[in-house]
Amino acid sequence: MRAGLPQRQRGAALAIGLIVLVLLTLIGVTGMQASTLEERMAGNELDRNEAFQAAEASLRGAEDFLINGVLPQFNGQNGYYEPANPAGAPVWETTTWSNNDSVDYSRNIGNAQARYIMEEIGVSDDVGVSLAADTPVEQVTFYRVTARGEGASGTSLVMLQTVYKR
Repeated sequence: MRAGLPQRQRGAALAIGLIVLVLLTLIGVTGMQASTLEERMAGNELDRNEAFQAAEASLRGAEDFLINGVLPQFNGQNGYYEPANPAGAPVWETTTWSNNDSVDYSRNIGNAQARYIMEEIGVSDDVGVSLAADTPVEQVTFYRVTARGEGASGTSLVMLQTVYKR
């Protein structure tokens, strides 16, 4: 054996370096996948929130119309309906939510779509109270408002419903 020659290397450092690089690559890919998933989840939540806000705005607009507007005929056209037969499907499930079937309320709410339908449920004269003997009991009419909002992407859909007494 000669005194100044290095011993033969076996390549252990190269193999360990490659294993470390593979592990770092796997950690990086997993982190990117998790980050991409979280970004998609946040986008979906934003879209659903826009749909909810659109439906809420539509619902409030319909209630404002009930307070201040002149009510049309509830004849099944342009979003104003009589209630469905109790044995049948509800109106909000059978309508197509098109321009002829519902009221468009998409103004001032960004890219989201908002529509509503209104049903005249009925008149009740035993709800009000008369304090004077010669004053008749007030007649109260109930309306069901169903609002539908879609997010900007069109993949989120939120429906809200309220009953209003007038």
